[in-house]
Amino acid sequence: MTGANRVSPLSRAAVTVALALGLAAGGCASLPTRDADARWAHPKLSLNSYIEHGDLVTLVVGTRPAYVRRDKAYMGVEFAVANNGLDQLTVSREGFSLLDDQGRQFPAVGPEELREAGYSVDLDRRLGEVLPVLLDRFQSYSFVPSNLTPGFVDPVERSPVELQRFSWTYGFLYFPYPTEQTGVQRYELQFDAPELEDPIVVRFLLQRRSPS
Repeated sequence: MTGANRVSPLSRAAVTVALALGLAAGGCASLPTRDADARWAHPKLSLNSYIEHGDLVTLVVGTRPAYVRRDKAYMGVEFAVANNGLDQLTVSREGFSLLDDQGRQFPAVGPEELREAGYSVDLDRRLGEVLPVLLDRFQSYSFVPSNLTPGFVDPVERSPVELQRFSWTYGFLYFPYPTEQTGVQRYELQFDAPELEDPIVVRFLLQRRSPS
């Protein structure tokens, strides 16, 4: 990257508050694990979303669709990318990957694989949570439509898209689950683009149950 993608002081404060609330609400037996997970993950933007806000790029991942459908073989997440400081930023499905806690990397899957597996992406559009929060946060930015994973309702692919400075985009991404383990798992969403020297990463938590 050409400049630091730093977490703002406000975001750090939000992490501190979230940790304090979580510790107060949790049971004694689960405190060490929950505390470690909360410290590891990025700050939350909403109940089920995490944010990395930097001088150049903001990256958001929303996990509610994956949480609601957590018995499926694929993980569907909301994403948002905002260009804060670059002349131009290219966003494409090929620029995203998922990393698990063992360091394994999985590229985002396309609509053909999801259709063959019988996975409906259209349901996820109704399960998203973070878009109203993003509309408020980026109200002074220009919105650029994208559709990295087309479905039946919106079958036209729009990828890649070009973000000029002070513009943003939003959509859905899909990954195969790296493991069949249940319970809370640690993941990283990684975003890369030709204009970046280093990828942008958001660390997030997701609870899983046995696939159906």
